[in-house]
Amino acid sequence: MKKVLLIAITGFISLGACKKGETLQIDESNLTQCEDNAECSFSYFLNKDLEGHDVKEGKLRLFTFENTWASGCGIVDRIYVKVPMNTNSFYLKNEDIQKGKIIYVSICPCCLQVPLEITAGYVKGKSLTKDINGKWILDMEIKMANKESSQVIKTIRIKQYFNPITN
Repeated sequence: MKKVLLIAITGFISLGACKKGETLQIDESNLTQCEDNAECSFSYFLNKDLEGHDVKEGKLRLFTFENTWASGCGIVDRIYVKVPMNTNSFYLKNEDIQKGKIIYVSICPCCLQVPLEITAGYVKGKSLTKDINGKWILDMEIKMANKESSQVIKTIRIKQYFNPITN
């Protein structure tokens, strides 16, 4: 009897967590602007993946945020987000960070940098056109910490339109 009750409660809780027909909502106001003294790009690749820091052929939609600082020696921050090609929306959470679906890369040829890794965050994305290979909007908050500690040192917050790279 206890087993049947446990199964019934579990099924009821599972049904309550899934709202059929619910669509992902992203408010298109208050979009992120590029910081002063920096150039930003918000784009994505079709049928690509990452090998180390290099974009290669693959089976994913690879969203890319790139921030290049004009001052200094060419500091570049990148965030890559990996999602399946056949989806029109997605919501990645902390467990997806552990699975390597959200990747942070920082390149600074003349810096002594503290290596950072993503420790928490989310990325929500939604196609804004019927053609899922058109314009998308992404909303993300990525928290990064020193690899030796769990103290959050940097938070990147982005809400912006992403367009496909067609080369």
